[in-house]
Amino acid sequence: MNFGLYLTQLRDAAGLKKKEFAQKLEVTDAYVGMIEKGTANPPPTDRLERIAEILKLSPDQKKTLFDIAFQERNRKELSAFKKSIVQDSASEVEYGSDMVKVPILGHCPASPKHWISGEVEGYEVIPRSFLGSRRVYILRVQGDSMDRAGIGDGDMILVDADRAPKNGNIVVARIDHECTIKRFYRTDHTVTLMPDSQNAKHQPVTFTKENLVQIRGVVDSVYLKKVK
Repeated sequence: MNFGLYLTQLRDAAGLKKKEFAQKLEVTDAYVGMIEKGTANPPPTDRLERIAEILKLSPDQKKTLFDIAFQERNRKELSAFKKSIVQDSASEVEYGSDMVKVPILGHCPASPKHWISGEVEGYEVIPRSFLGSRRVYILRVQGDSMDRAGIGDGDMILVDADRAPKNGNIVVARIDHECTIKRFYRTDHTVTLMPDSQNAKHQPVTFTKENLVQIRGVVDSVYLKKVK
């Protein structure tokens, strides 16, 4: 059974029309329709949690929903990656002896150190002396979850793809198929992504080792505003 069909069955069993379900989920009914028809990927973890809450799923139903979502999404992403042409490694496009062309990405990269066709919006020329041997990329920020840390909506941030994150670092994380920028905290059993925002709607999210949290690099705050 695919995710869309299973979600439709659960929604019908809960007695919710598509429009009512979409309103509770705070998305458009068109988006729900795309998910149920299989033309959109299954939603990310936080939205799956909300779906389970809205539909009042049993533990077994919730586990099945998550399992199908993860399997289907990962299969689609792997297929898309194989069909795309890997262009180059982050910041390894030569421009000159003293300068490097760094890719500007509009959304979270499918790979931390490489980008695939369609991800690159353009390039920023940066002195090689500043980058050293690091592989970096520039990411355009969406949202205000890190505004108190000086990262605002529309900013472009320089991300070090090679740097291993330490607790307190601001990271680019890929959760399911979506991208988020948060402070990183790891324990032996969990990873917590912490917002740093004046907007109270943004709350910390903690994941266990079973969750798919993929770190796509550490934000280089020293260069944060110089690439706008």
